[in-house]
Amino acid sequence: NLDKKPIKETTDCQSLEFLSKEYLLGLTGDQIKILEDKESDENIFKFIKLYCRVQPLQKEYIIKQLLKSGCHASMCGDGSNDVGALKRATIGIALLNSDDQPKSKDSPPENFSLLSLDDDTGIKSGDVTAAAPFTSKSSSIKCVKNIMIRG
Repeated sequence: NLDKKPIKETTDCQSLEFLSKEYLLGLTGDQIKILEDKESDENIFKFIKLYCRVQPLQKEYIIKQLLKSGCHASMCGDGSNDVGALKRATIGIALLNSDDQPKSKDSPPENFSLLSLDDDTGIKSGDVTAAAPFTSKSSSIKCVKNIMIRG
């Protein structure tokens, strides 16, 4: 729980499924690292609803585990640290700040860059739009509902 006291210790998915009906279960990046090292059952990830303090590679790992467990994972991201998970997700949505929007329909944002093998500067903020099949002009996650409704 939030006081760092265990509610119940379990080692099987059935108990975790039962706990998930009564509690909102979450994992931190440190706890995910332990699960990665133990090569745990991917099915536990479908009972976890909250992930916090995770590293970019852990975001991709979470999506990968959800897909392995039969879930259709979606991901919203607004930066280069989200690119891997956005590419792997069933539905990836890039969220842009209104400041990053182009001034006209024909010109890209000032900080936009295409990924290139020759470009050693790394991934830029504009590249999040290249990684995701959907892009929202708002930094709000309200667009997720619209995408889900429209299928």
